[in-house]
Amino acid sequence: MSAACPTCGAPEQGSLLCAYCGTPTRELASEADQAHALDEFHVRLVNAESDKRSVILENGWLPSHPRVLVDAGLRMLPTLENAVAQSEAAGRLLAIITKLRLNSEDEINRRAADELKVHLERYYRSDRIMGYWVLGFLALTIGGLVWWFSD
Repeated sequence: MSAACPTCGAPEQGSLLCAYCGTPTRELASEADQAHALDEFHVRLVNAESDKRSVILENGWLPSHPRVLVDAGLRMLPTLENAVAQSEAAGRLLAIITKLRLNSEDEINRRAADELKVHLERYYRSDRIMGYWVLGFLALTIGGLVWWFSD
């Protein structure tokens, strides 16, 4: 009889994270176990269909070891540039930054959190600027149509 995921009850497939819900299937206490689980998480993220990436990013497991948490944050940076699930990646990066700041007494981890926050703010700023461009284009298009049909 195979074991089941303690969270969702899906059959365990011998991995560190549940294939269905992404929660750990066993305790991940060591840094090496957490690093391996993070690798497994990102393999699933890369191989997932675009509509499932959002779910994986929103509900995915976050490590608790500070060095692995920094690695998780660094791995999220390219996802912010991807057109698929950007807002979910930003939310995950914000959770990582918050966890780093709350759980870390180390100056290096605080600096890492600050650097990740700079990248997150840059993403939000570029996203806002793109929104302004889109709104401007729509306003010009509507204005042009009104002018065209007003004759």
